[in-house]
Amino acid sequence: MLLRVATNLHENMRRAGVDPPPIGVIAYSLDIIANTVSITAATLAIGLMSGNLSGMMTCLGALAALRFVSGGVHLPTSAACIALSTAIITTIPYLPLSPGVNQTITAAAFIIVAVRATTNYDKHARIPRKYYPLMRIVACVIVASNFVIASDILALTYIVQAVTLLPFLKEVKTR
Repeated sequence: MLLRVATNLHENMRRAGVDPPPIGVIAYSLDIIANTVSITAATLAIGLMSGNLSGMMTCLGALAALRFVSGGVHLPTSAACIALSTAIITTIPYLPLSPGVNQTITAAAFIIVAVRATTNYDKHARIPRKYYPLMRIVACVIVASNFVIASDILALTYIVQAVTLLPFLKEVKTR
């Protein structure tokens, strides 16, 4: 279905006198938008029904921000991405931690991010490599903020994202 929409967009751009990007690029962009909208809509719906919208939105925002600057592996299909992301985002707010565990998880996430941030970034983004060190610093600052905030939601969100940076996880065939 996305391929059909991408083809139509491509043809409409061409008819309008615009030099369109390849159909594959348009389809990939639509896939990213559909994933983001689906995960956000599902999280909003579950958050509203469960009464924990703020916790889930905190998790969603933190995950998106850290993932943007740190990279990580991708799942093989959009459906898997939507299902797993939604499950993680809507579960994390219900997992309490003791202060010591919170700090330990935050420290583990910080170490992983400091060593592995921008993993697989070159496969999914068009940001020049010269900015990768800056992105790693920003990722570290994001995670380190939880040493002050001490949020259980942030600690768990950051460690989940950090795990996607580990070398034993292989990039599965991209969408």
